[in-house]
Amino acid sequence: MSYNQKVWLAVLTVCAFFWLTLISAINSYDKSQDRQREPGQQEQAMSPLPAKHQPALAQAL
Repeated sequence: MSYNQKVWLAVLTVCAFFWLTLISAINSYDKSQDRQREPGQQEQAMSPLPAKHQPALAQAL
């Protein structure tokens, strides 16, 4: 294998590892955001009424 081929192979390998790392980091970040968000959490935050007017949410608190 010539020097140029080795250099190109190294460059392609580094680029592949970079993109794989970036994609896996984004994927794990999205999954962690989904785990932190509970099913009723978003509805409670968007509700104009306090939790005391919604018995199901008041019991959960």
